[in-house]
This record gives sequence, structure tokens and C-alpha cells, in this order.
Amino acid sequence: MGIRRPCSALLLAVLLGGSGGGFAQAAPAFSDFPAARASGKTVKAIDLASDPRARRFRTRLKPSVGRKADFAGHYVVVTWGCGTSCQAVALVDVDGGKVTFAPFSTSLGAEYRPDSTLFIDSPEKAILDYYGGAVPPYPSFKTRYFHWDEKARTFRAVGDRKVSSLRDSGGARRRCPRDRETKCSLHAPMLQTMPAPAHGVPAC
Repeated sequence: MGIRRPCSALLLAVLLGGSGGGFAQAAPAFSDFPAARASGKTVKAIDLASDPRARRFRTRLKPSVGRKADFAGHYVVVTWGCGTSCQAVALVDVDGGKVTFAPFSTSLGAEYRPDSTLFIDSPEKAILDYYGGAVPPYPSFKTRYFHWDEKARTFRAVGDRKVSSLRDSGGARRRCPRDRETKCSLHAPMLQTMPAPAHGVPAC
């Protein structure tokens, strides 16, 4: 009697299940990462002494003054262009004006909410809009998910996913199988610290 070989689909699932980076199932939701508290304050002034780079980028940070928190309960997100498909990201705390620079830049904008600590770089819709709804097999962009760790005051990577799409004959958008470079199965609790890049915050 011959040896039975495992189903190829099951074997593939096992192999992919151990690799980090992307998502085999649903992407993280804002409700998965609720903010611990919400502040009704506005930024009164920017604490330029809170980060050695704050003074250099004070003009970019200035628009946060007078704004209410729009991320993680008590932060105002500030972004500015740092090149083609590049936006630098900083957080200004409404409670005192302290500045925190993200250790990454976004490519096609970001999505975030005042009641959640989830920060999305290059949302799926932005990528679809960039390519006019027809994303090539190997796109230049992917959606990345970060969680703001309030205790450590840093962003942690939750995962990423590449976006693929086709339009059927009726014009409706439908999802396609992800390409072979896509990694799978990284769950929300498996957080990784994002190290700051050697070059620091992208220049404006």
C-alpha cells in the first residue's frame, strides 16, 4: 500500500501559515485597536524641545496648532511631502504639544481615526484609485498596517498586504488571488517594532 501524500492545498496553507508580513484573511480593522482614552483638547503650542527634529520641521508641524485629536485618542497627525509618492508623518500630542516622528513614511496617504490606534499607510482604496481600479500583477505599492503602542510611544508593524483587482465584464470590481510574492498569515497580536531608518525623517 503506497504512502498517501498530503493535499497540496493543505501543505501550501501550512507553509504559508508560518510566514509573516501579509494577511491570508481579513485585514486589521480600526475596532481591533481601540484607543484607551479620548481627549477633547486642541493643540495649544508645539513643544519644540520634545524631539531634536521638531525645530527643523516646525513650519510643517505648525498646522497642528488649534486642531483636535484625530488619532489614537489624543494625537494630531501631521504629514508633508518628502518626494514622489512619499509623505513624512509626525504626531503632535494635544496634551502638551509633544512631537513624535514616525519611523516610516507613507506612499499614497494614510487612514486613521481618533478612536483607534491603528494607522494605515497607503489604504487599499488609494492604491486602487492610483491604478484606476486595475492594479498590475506586481504593484509598486502595498497597504501597511501599524499599531501605536502608547506605553512605548512607538509604532509597531502589524502586517501588510498587496492589493490586486480586476474588473469583470459588468464593470464591477472583484478581488483576485494575490501574487506569488505576497506573504500570508500575520495576526494582530504578533507585533514587531519598527526601527527608525538610518537616514531619519525624510527631508522636506
